[in-house]
Amino acid sequence: GEGEGEGEGEGCGTDNSHVGEEAVLITNAHNVSGTAHIVDNCTIEIRNFTYDGGGINVRVYGFAEKPFTNGVNLSPDDIRRDGGYNNETLTVSVPDTVDLDAIRYISIWCVPVSASFGDGRFVAPGQALDVAAQATVLLGAFANLDLDNNGTLSFLEASAGLSVFANADFTTLDQNSDGEITEQELNAVINEATGNTGCALLSKNSMLSGILGSVADLFLLGFTLLVLGAYGALGRQTS
Repeated sequence: GEGEGEGEGEGCGTDNSHVGEEAVLITNAHNVSGTAHIVDNCTIEIRNFTYDGGGINVRVYGFAEKPFTNGVNLSPDDIRRDGGYNNETLTVSVPDTVDLDAIRYISIWCVPVSASFGDGRFVAPGQALDVAAQATVLLGAFANLDLDNNGTLSFLEASAGLSVFANADFTTLDQNSDGEITEQELNAVINEATGNTGCALLSKNSMLSGILGSVADLFLLGFTLLVLGAYGALGRQTS
């Protein structure tokens, strides 16, 4: 079926040490979010997966390390579609020839421009998430965690949203050291990690994000065609 690779099927065990790990997708573009779970030796589920469906030839890729190079294509089909995805489960398969050691990161990967629309690092249950992943989780659940509705999260409120959360993690997220975490502080942590200056905030408005993302994709394509056209014209003049 769509989104299924060669690895899935009979004989797919659960003895690999990486089974049970999860990766929180940190938004880079196109409103991508969700949490990837390694459910057995050859299957990865991206749960609560959200993505506006834009881009050019978008696949799910696995990578061993950052910066991302020589990735493993986990989705034989382009995952773009009209209407995108909204809190759905996307299942992909690890090919028989690939070990989970080679998949320490998962990315929603735009193949032609080698760009990650959203990615996360796999961590074992009971292991603390990266600070940007913690910020992503807390931002997504902010309204539910803010029990006193004061627009900030205390250490206790934030702890309820993460299975592993230490005082040191809270100190990192509490950028102005006032004992409370704000949405602005969480966005700042995410932006610092991704190199973005507003994508995390923008991603909350999927319509605007989709429009701007499509414009950016079209601009890139147009620029490429312009360059090719210029080379063609130059070739005609010199021949």
